[in-house]
Amino acid sequence: MKQTENLIVVGIDDSPSAAAALAWAAGHAREVGATLKAVHVLGWPPADNPFAYEVMADTIYRGPSTLEASYREPSQDVFDACKPEPGWTLTFAHGHA
Repeated sequence: MKQTENLIVVGIDDSPSAAAALAWAAGHAREVGATLKAVHVLGWPPADNPFAYEVMADTIYRGPSTLEASYREPSQDVFDACKPEPGWTLTFAHGHA
């Protein structure tokens, strides 16, 4: 039987519960020598209307990339706070979580 990589995957966003889940997963990954992969799924823009963005009140809309960055940066901050080991990753995906 082929040995598979010891991988822990955790879904995150910028919520306190996601930060707690990531902290637990990071601690466990360190304990067992696993690789950690954090994933944040962005559910917008809708596939049937790519121009239908939910604009946050504290965001000045300067185009899709600016809006997307405003969603990515808080999750990146949560990931960075766990002091990731080399090889640990944060991936952003589009779709339904």
